[in-house]
Parts: sequence; C-alpha cells; structure tokens
Amino acid sequence: MIEPLITISILAGGQSRRMGRPKSFVNLAGKPLIQHLIELVKTLKYPIHVIANDPEPFKQFGYPVFPDVLTGKGALGGIHTSLSHSETPYTLCLACDMPFINTDLIIYLINSTSHYDAVVPMVNNYPQGLHTIYHRRCHTVIENQIVQDELQVSQVFTLLHTNFIPETTLRHIDPALHAFINLNTPEELQAAEALYRELQGNT
Repeated sequence: MIEPLITISILAGGQSRRMGRPKSFVNLAGKPLIQHLIELVKTLKYPIHVIANDPEPFKQFGYPVFPDVLTGKGALGGIHTSLSHSETPYTLCLACDMPFINTDLIIYLINSTSHYDAVVPMVNNYPQGLHTIYHRRCHTVIENQIVQDELQVSQVFTLLHTNFIPETTLRHIDPALHAFINLNTPEELQAAEALYRELQGNT
C-alpha cells in the first residue's frame, strides 16, 4: 500500500473572542463552519484529523481529534500538534473558520512541495500559516520555537526551506482569493452568508 503523501489537519482551537462563541460550530447557511471545510477537503481523499482541546463535540464528524501537545501556545502550538500526530511526510494545516477553501488550490500547493520544508501562500505580502503545507522536518524547528516562547508563525518560515507562493499565482486559481477568507466577527459571518448565496447562485 502506497503511503499517502499528505494529511489534512483542521485546527479548531482559538479563543473566538471577537466572534463571541466557538467558531467551529458557528452556522453558515445552516451548517457549522467546520462542516463546510470538511465537506470540501474530504473530496481529496487524504487522511483528515482535527486539532481541538475539547475533542467530544468534534467526534460526530468521524475523524481523529487530538488536543494540543503543548497547551496555550496559540496557532503555532496547533501546528506543532498537527505534525506530532501526522503519519504522512506532509501535513496541510487549515483553520476551521475558512469555509471557502479551494480544492484546486490545495492540489496546486501539494504539487509545489518538491524538496521544500513548507509551501506557504502569500496574501497581501503576508504568509498564510494556517493554509500552509508543512513537512515533518518542520516539527523540531517549531518545537524549538515554542520552547523559546517565539510563537509567531511567520517567523518559523525564515528558519525553513520555504516555497512562498505569490498572490499573483494564487489568483490564477482563485481570482478573488475566497479560499483565504476567515471569519472572526459576526459582521464577517454576515458578509460570508451573502457571498455563499452569491456563489451558490453562480453554480
């Protein structure tokens, strides 16, 4: 049996302070945000797991759920946990609040791994660390950063052999960059509802 190249890890942690409730289970068009994401990525047929410190509510989706290995370390701690539990060479880490993920874009990122440690989309000249593919080699580097309490995800990429994917390339696949919309506030959720209806009307 050929080992799958990549695991898809959905990070469902975070404080959700601005949303006022756990983002994973905020409804968009009648479904929790995390369900939108799962329904899209499962079509790729790669292993999926979820990172969440309260695993019980996520078990309904039928995928393994893992709490943080090192607690209280933010997004970088979630990525570290993803890599700790991944059984494949590469792991795609995705935030749970990104309901418009583009599977064609994910395939492009997978095809861009080559010999790199990380494949990182750039939007507005900023690395999208929670839409990034990490090789298992990154685990030690990330753990060292956490031990030093250096928790900025973008800083890690300077320590790795990183393939930064420019925004112009991303827009060839996802012209409006919908894949990188993440929802932090009730206002952003309302805008996403309107976008969802618009996109459904165009299908």
